[in-house]
Amino acid sequence: MFDIIQTQCSVKPLSSRNTHNCGIIDGKVRKFSDSWKSKDCKQCSCSRNGISCCSTLATPTNYDKKNCRAILNKRQCRYDVVKKSDKNTKCPVYGAVGR
Repeated sequence: MFDIIQTQCSVKPLSSRNTHNCGIIDGKVRKFSDSWKSKDCKQCSCSRNGISCCSTLATPTNYDKKNCRAILNKRQCRYDVVKKSDKNTKCPVYGAVGR
């Protein structure tokens, strides 16, 4: 197991204080108190203060880079670290950072 550090977050203020929701995001009207995972693997939430999103991706940093490679699995919002010679064989990961 490893530690994840440095999660990247952002907040986008609402364009108007008189709005009743956060607008249409990823094809859906987002209401106050809604939360969702965005198409780019961020955990987002809607509030009267705006839309806040934090990355959920942990980028592997400490693994055998000579024999293994990290492949982004967008469907599951994670990196799979596998052997270069056999993508079906996973490699151990000892450290990662949030991005």
